Amino acid sequence: MSVSGYFRAIAVGAVTLTAACATGAPGPVDQAAINETPQNTEPAFVLEDVMGQSAKTIDDLLGDAALVRREGPGEFRRYVLAQCNLIVIFYPNDAETLNAAHIDAAAKTSEEDKPDLDDCLAAGLEPSSVSG
Repeated sequence: MSVSGYFRAIAVGAVTLTAACATGAPGPVDQAAINETPQNTEPAFVLEDVMGQSAKTIDDLLGDAALVRREGPGEFRRYVLAQCNLIVIFYPNDAETLNAAHIDAAAKTSEEDKPDLDDCLAAGLEPSSVSG
């Protein structure tokens, strides 16, 4: 084959390959590669996002509490998150501002086990309460 014939054969092969790729026909799906694709592992919230924060700051972060109950100088609030209910007990600080002094996770129903607090916070808000 001559040099010009060699280059012509390469050009024809390149055009054929380009035309085949341009058809848009999907190739086989590598399910293993899809399953290994890293998911977002960043937690939605961590304990430091709420512990010690003011009631207003937490309401701004989590939305309105589903339940608010005043108990003496303190306040009990229940926030509905994606995987649990977040219980926050507020007590006034020296400036009389209510700050989160105790935080716990509770199951959404009595049939469920008590969830882990870190997992509860990491899962974030219910999808219906996320604005976007």
